[in-house]
Amino acid sequence: MILVDFSCKITILSANMIEEISGVPRFSEEERALYFAMDSEEQDIAYGHRSPESRLFFILQLGYFKAKKLFVTPTDDEIKEDIKFIGNRYFAGTSFPVNFEINRVTRWNKQKRILHLFYNYHYCDISWRIKIQEKAQQSVRLSSKPIFKFRHLLGYPEKWRVVLPPIVPCKTS
Repeated sequence: MILVDFSCKITILSANMIEEISGVPRFSEEERALYFAMDSEEQDIAYGHRSPESRLFFILQLGYFKAKKLFVTPTDDEIKEDIKFIGNRYFAGTSFPVNFEINRVTRWNKQKRILHLFYNYHYCDISWRIKIQEKAQQSVRLSSKPIFKFRHLLGYPEKWRVVLPPIVPCKTS
C-alpha cells in the first residue's frame, strides 16, 4: 500500500532563484549609474517630494523598477551602497540615516507615479490574477515541467505591463 501526502507542495524555485527574480538588484557601479540616472521628468517628480528621505526612496524604487519591472522591499543592509551612490550623485552634503521608514501610503503613491512614468504599467489586481491563473491552466497542456510553466507565465504579465506581486517562498514545516 502506498500512501500519498496530498498536502505536499511542489517546489519550483529555489530560494536563490526567488531572490534573483524578486529580490533587491545587486548593482555594479556602472549599473548604479545606469539605473539611478533620471531624465528631466523623473527628476521633477523626485525633487517634488518634501523630505530628502522621501526623494531618496523614490529614486531607489525608480532604479529598482527600471531593473526588474517590479517593486522590491529592501532591507537596510541591502541598500547601503545604493543609498551612498544616490546621496553622492543627487544630494551632496545631505546625510541619510542608516535606516528610515517610509509609510505604506507614501510608498504606494511613489509606486503609482513610477507606474505612470513607465507607460502605464499597472498592479496585478484580481482580474489579472484570474487571467494569469487561466494562462497557467493553458501552460499545463504545453509541458509537465513546473519550471517551464513558471517561465511561460513570467513573460505573460510583462507583455501586458502588469507588475507582479513579490514572490514569497513557501514555508516548510
